[in-house]
Amino acid sequence: MKGVMAAITAAAVLIVNSAQAADMAVKTTPAHLSPQVPIYNWTGCYAGAGFGYGMADINHSTTDASGLTFDGGHDNSAKGWLGLLGTGCDLQIYNRWVVGITGDIEFSNIKGQYSFNCPNPCVRPSGYNGEIKGPWAWGVGGRAGYLVGPSLLTYWTGGFTQARFDQVNYSDAQTGANTGLVLPAQTYDGWYLGGGIEFELGGFVPGLYWRTEYRFSDYQTRNVSQPCAGGLCGLSGTLHSIDRVHPQEQSIWSAVVYRFNWTGSRY
Repeated sequence: MKGVMAAITAAAVLIVNSAQAADMAVKTTPAHLSPQVPIYNWTGCYAGAGFGYGMADINHSTTDASGLTFDGGHDNSAKGWLGLLGTGCDLQIYNRWVVGITGDIEFSNIKGQYSFNCPNPCVRPSGYNGEIKGPWAWGVGGRAGYLVGPSLLTYWTGGFTQARFDQVNYSDAQTGANTGLVLPAQTYDGWYLGGGIEFELGGFVPGLYWRTEYRFSDYQTRNVSQPCAGGLCGLSGTLHSIDRVHPQEQSIWSAVVYRFNWTGSRY
C-alpha cells in the first residue's frame, strides 16, 4: 500500500511540475510575438454618398383612342450620370454572414430621344420626336452578403423602387416644329435586383468603407394618354393617342460609406 501511495504521490508531483513549467513557458512568451487578431463588426448603421452611370431602356407602342395602332412598338434609350445618397443598417450573423436593410435616392441627368410614328390615319406629321428625362429614382430593400475576408463583403440586394420621367414635348420629325402634343410626366413603381462589394478603406478616418454596386430595375407597364394642346396638331384639347410605356434601367455606382459603430482594424 505504501508503495502504491508513493507512486501516486510521485505521479501527482510530476504532473503539477509539468503544468507549472508549461504555464511559465507561456507567460515568458514575448508580448510582441503574440498573435493579434483584428476585430471587425459589421453590425450597425451607416450613411454614404456616391456617383455612377445609368442607362434606361423604354419599350413603348402607340395607338389612337379607339385602339387603332399608330406605332407597333420599339425601344427608346436614355443614359447619363447620377449622384446617390444612401443609408441603412446591417446585422452580422453566423460569423461571416451579413444581412440588412438599405435605402437610397438617385439624382440624375439620364436623358435620350423619345419618338413614335403615325403614318395612318395621321396626315401630318407622320412622325413625332421628343426628349425624355429621368431626374430621380429611389429604392428601399434588403441585402444579404458573405464576408470573403474580415473587411471585404460581397452581397446581393433587392427591393422596391420608384422612378420619375419628365414630360415629353413632341416636335414634327420632318420639320422640327412644335406640335403641341405631349407625353405627360409619370412616376413608375417597380422592383430592383443587384449585387456589389464593400470594403474598409482604412487610413486617417476610421469607419470609412467603399461600396460598388450594379443594379437592374424593372418598372410597371402603363398606358399614358397623350393630349394635344394649343391646336397645333388639329386636335385642340382632345386625346390624340395612347402610349403604352414599359421602362427598365441599369445602373452602376460607387459610394463612400461611413459606419457609425466602426470597430474594424482594432486589436
